[in-house]
Amino acid sequence: IGGLYKTEVYELAKYLNVPGQIIAAPPTAGFFKGQTDEGELGMNYEKLDSILKHLERGEKGESPIYDKDEVVKVKSLIKKSAHKRDEIPVPDLDRE
Repeated sequence: IGGLYKTEVYELAKYLNVPGQIIAAPPTAGFFKGQTDEGELGMNYEKLDSILKHLERGEKGESPIYDKDEVVKVKSLIKKSAHKRDEIPVPDLDRE
């Protein structure tokens, strides 16, 4: 499910009949009490996913739905987390 947007993960969970209390539990890294991923992001996943889709479609300029600061913030988050999308280096072992 790594290629899905968070909103798509929620849809999949509902389709698979995952218990509602699990779906409704706010995602969190659990570093401190009361922390949530959406709180750290400063926006909900619906908004984030929509902006990501806007950017991934290659649309230039601001999203007609969201203000410039939100789009700039998401671009910054993408850049800061680029290392998480890199392939894990694996040594090439010559076994001959």
